[in-house]
Amino acid sequence: MNEFYNFEDNELSGKISTFKIFITKVYAWMSIGLLITSFVSFYFTKISFLFNLLYNSKLLLLITFFQIILVYLLSNIITILSYKLSIFLFVLYSILNGITMSGIFLIYTFESIFNIFLLTSFIFMFMSIYGFLTKKDLTNLGNLLLMLLLGILLFSIFNIIFKSILLLYLLSYINIIIFTGLIAFDTQKLKDLSNKLYYTNNNKLLYKYSILGALILYLDFINLFLIPIKIFGKKKDEDNYY
Repeated sequence: MNEFYNFEDNELSGKISTFKIFITKVYAWMSIGLLITSFVSFYFTKISFLFNLLYNSKLLLLITFFQIILVYLLSNIITILSYKLSIFLFVLYSILNGITMSGIFLIYTFESIFNIFLLTSFIFMFMSIYGFLTKKDLTNLGNLLLMLLLGILLFSIFNIIFKSILLLYLLSYINIIIFTGLIAFDTQKLKDLSNKLYYTNNNKLLYKYSILGALILYLDFINLFLIPIKIFGKKKDEDNYY
């Protein structure tokens, strides 16, 4: 009987240890990715030659296409990639995303960007904690949010033709709700994944999946940040009116 209890205690202790290692690495790499993106995005605008080259050629389109490939690789074949290569691809994606996002520092004031970044961080932290602590299964919610996201994408393509400002704002507000919910959903998925990784007893796999987890939360954060800045961000040319 005592052996049975010892087995349960050891298993629980092992799961907690795996969870701590996995989640610590996920959030550490996500934070590193955000720092890299922020740094590159801010300082890339200072290099006028490269910035003009990016926005006056097809280079931006090429970089965007390459980012899609990187996300595909990290999302679908990470198990056959080495840990170091996974890190390299994630860091590379963070750099490229910083380049493609650099325009916001020319369009919006630094104060506006900073305030929305803080707001996004607060929402992200709150929803992550909710995703960890809630006992409610968020699978159905996640599936619903993903279907809504697909619908938003289709309506966005539709709005390219009709250019409705009202529809644009409506879609933006719905997007905020979607990505706010996805943070909790993805956090819960990563929590469940840590339990599965415990049974694999494979540290290399745990480390590689921590990069994938970091990418998932990184994308949630970036998308949640970019949407409100388009709605509430104060443009630099607005300062001329005061």
